[in-house]
Amino acid sequence: MTMIGSAFLAAGTAGASSPQTGSLSFNVVYVGGGTHAPANGSTQVMLETPGGQVLSSATGSSVTFSSLYYGNYTVVVPAQYLTDSALNGRFVVVNQTFHNVTLNSKSTSMELNVSVDPTHKVFVSVQNLSSGSAALSFKNLQGFEFNSASVSAAANSTNLSLPSEFFAIISYKSAYYTYLETNVGNALKLNLYNGTPVSGFVKASNGAKISTVYATIINGTDNNYTTTQFTGSAFTVYSPNWNNEFLVISSPGYNSTQFSGTYLSKQKYYLSTVTLQPASSTVYYNYSLSGNLQTLNLNITYRIGNNTAIPQFANSSVGSLYWQLEIDKVSNSAVDKYINSTVVNYTANSFLLNGIYYNLSGQSTFKSQQVQKNGIDATVHAVYQNMTPISTSVYNSAFSIKVYTLGTQYTTGMLGYQYNISYKNTSIALNSSSSSSVKLSGTPILIPAQPTSGFVTLTLVPVKSATITNSLVQFKINGKVVNNLLNSTQSNTIFTVPYDVAVNMNISKAFYNPVTGTNDYQNSVFNWAINSKAKSYPDQSNVTSTFNKGLNVVYVNFTSGSGVNGTTTFYVYGFNQTPTVVYNITSNGKTISNDTAANSPIKIFVNQTQTVQFSAYYSFLKISNSSLKGSPYNVPLSYNWTFPTTVSLSANSSYVFKKPSISVGPQTVYINVSSVSGNSSAKFTVTVNDTTPPVAVVTIMNAKGQVISQPVAGQNITLTASSSYDPYYNSTYLTANNLKLNYSWKIESTSGVPMSPSSSTYTILSGTNYSKTFNVEFETVNSVNIVLTVRNPANVSGTSNSSYAMIVNSPRIVVNSIYLPSTPQQGITSTIWVNVTNAGTVTATNFTLTITVGGTQAAVKTFTDANLSAGSSTNVSLTWKPGSSGSLGITVVGSATGEPAFMQSIGEYSSTISIKTSPYTTPIIIGAVIAVIVVVGFVYYRLSSSRGSKSTAIKKKDESKKLPEKKK
Repeated sequence: MTMIGSAFLAAGTAGASSPQTGSLSFNVVYVGGGTHAPANGSTQVMLETPGGQVLSSATGSSVTFSSLYYGNYTVVVPAQYLTDSALNGRFVVVNQTFHNVTLNSKSTSMELNVSVDPTHKVFVSVQNLSSGSAALSFKNLQGFEFNSASVSAAANSTNLSLPSEFFAIISYKSAYYTYLETNVGNALKLNLYNGTPVSGFVKASNGAKISTVYATIINGTDNNYTTTQFTGSAFTVYSPNWNNEFLVISSPGYNSTQFSGTYLSKQKYYLSTVTLQPASSTVYYNYSLSGNLQTLNLNITYRIGNNTAIPQFANSSVGSLYWQLEIDKVSNSAVDKYINSTVVNYTANSFLLNGIYYNLSGQSTFKSQQVQKNGIDATVHAVYQNMTPISTSVYNSAFSIKVYTLGTQYTTGMLGYQYNISYKNTSIALNSSSSSSVKLSGTPILIPAQPTSGFVTLTLVPVKSATITNSLVQFKINGKVVNNLLNSTQSNTIFTVPYDVAVNMNISKAFYNPVTGTNDYQNSVFNWAINSKAKSYPDQSNVTSTFNKGLNVVYVNFTSGSGVNGTTTFYVYGFNQTPTVVYNITSNGKTISNDTAANSPIKIFVNQTQTVQFSAYYSFLKISNSSLKGSPYNVPLSYNWTFPTTVSLSANSSYVFKKPSISVGPQTVYINVSSVSGNSSAKFTVTVNDTTPPVAVVTIMNAKGQVISQPVAGQNITLTASSSYDPYYNSTYLTANNLKLNYSWKIESTSGVPMSPSSSTYTILSGTNYSKTFNVEFETVNSVNIVLTVRNPANVSGTSNSSYAMIVNSPRIVVNSIYLPSTPQQGITSTIWVNVTNAGTVTATNFTLTITVGGTQAAVKTFTDANLSAGSSTNVSLTWKPGSSGSLGITVVGSATGEPAFMQSIGEYSSTISIKTSPYTTPIIIGAVIAVIVVVGFVYYRLSSSRGSKSTAIKKKDESKKLPEKKK
């Protein structure tokens, strides 16, 4: 490890008038373990300012940093784990190395010796592992972890590349075991529990939660140490011999605590609770600009306690400043030189104004109040001149300052860097910052400790007067914001409050700073006065006061964070009155009630489920007083409508009463109209009319009293409304109040045409169309609509209107057609074929056909054992003898056992047939004609003879005639 000593040099090139630049070149060489060889090509080299600002980084065995301003620098080689070709590719542990150099020529070259520890293969075994696994880590003496492995109870060994000297740390079952190993050969045996454990818990004196603990074991003889980090507040560490060792317990942000081996022995190696005190260290960079911006003064003040090691020195992980300086063997004078070296020749990498940097104009001065191993208190001062003249005209517009800030570092303490920028010009102020933690204000500007390193950009602008918008001043009474603005005109802003009551006024939302573009009232100062400035309230953005009755005057003087003064005045009128409630209640555009609340409670009547509008919009509270310019004023009002199930804060609201008073009784609505000085209210008693219809339910039952879903044709069917109900008029209420539900039945065709009782529709067997229950027999197989209307005592009706398909629950004989093999003749027996179908739902075991011709029954026949199943058809024949001839109508009607009578007519078949004349009628007619002729001839003869004419007797030939045969 590299020690820091006389390598610190004072700042050079004092008084330079122009920037001088040069380059630094380094040949990086590995030194250690008997080797001296060029470094690995991947070796990282960083160039930093003495204060720790990283300027550049490079890798290789030969590196060059160019375009550097003359001055002091620190070359840092961080700890690394690399291979080395000079050692046949073996790994080397590169130890962290610091070199301080001064650049004061155009080109400087030097050899950079880097300490390394070559490694070799080591067989590592862990003894006494009872179960599970253990994590191994290996660190160099600086605390850099370069290798790790894992072993288990079943496989407790491994081969690793290790140097000859290192710390071995075993993590096993939430405990850590640390071993300092020296002169390590090809094998290493680590015995678990090889040492005495020390354990304890860490807490903060301020009660804050401790989340990280560092336990550092320091050997007081050779100053070797190891630091182990624990997550949480508990720790356990082991050492084979505590006699000459020290244990340092630390946590970021707290002062460390040290225990000697002797003390630990007296405590039997158990510390119980270790209490840490909050502590931090700070480096202050104070920049001060002259009024003409040509000169920059810088003071760097170090306030470092023992809790914080210096990050730029080696062994910063040891846990305390004392042990860091002790191990590094750094003298007080060396620390002095280091602090003095942090002054740079040029501010190009640290402070720029509009992109222009400053040049160190003389030798820096150093003042040490205290530089000791347990604390540092020192200041270094430097004066700079700008490299390029800056005109003060920059004050007339926005300009920027860029400051490089180092981030807070934990080592293991906490080192923060705070930056203050002051300037001698009140006409400018800070407008914005790239860091949100910077308070926007005038001079000085404070940049608090930043979490990370980098430039913070500050934008400054010409100052402008801040403003207070009077109407945005907020008033609170009893912790609640009130609406009390009477007039918002800036020159005549008037508020009202009740007099003799404590009132809080808050100006934060009314304030605006045009410099920052925000209401940064936190950075401003306010002074209040009420009524002739007799009572003052200094330096507050909000005050609490009482007010007199009548007019009060409030004065506010303020100074913005940007340093500009201002003033404003507004008025507060004190009075104690309550509003007048004016209401208007409407529904469907019709007024239900409107008036003032003088007659509260107010009775109103509304319909259930109907939207009702409630309005208190025209309620009022006026202030009229000659002392008030612009009087009269309406006091702002707020509204609260309280309905049975909800609340509305609007002047106009609406509500739907879902339940009638028959169910829940009269319901109540409240309106509360409030002002800053008092409240008024009204109560409404609401009777809600029932508009919910009864539920009409049609129940159909057969003759056995069984509920069926569809009526059966030709049977005794019961229609009942017994399952109908009203949601609010239940049977108990109806009986108690001698009320009832009324019923009305209608039977319609499916097209909605009412059907009256008849042989082709339905027959009423009992009850009426207005009975709760009545019995009918349907004389049709067509679907019907059954309509039930139920009306409650509030004259609200509900209807069930459903279509029902008629059920046939018997045989049903339908005659489809007839067939005559030949034309029938009068008086002659003939055969007729009939096609029938059982259109019913039950098998017809037998059925009868009746034939009527010309209105006279011609034939009847019963077909027994027919067993005509439902839906099937058959052809049957009948014989008959026509009694007359001509064109006659014929009707064939079928019937089956169990078939309702009305079905016969709807299943009959009708047509017209032609019947021939009887064959026996023609001979008789011919004989009659002949007889008539003979008689006529005889009479003629007698007449002629009687007149003397000669007559001739004619003998009628007697011929027998054969009768025609019957047609069969």
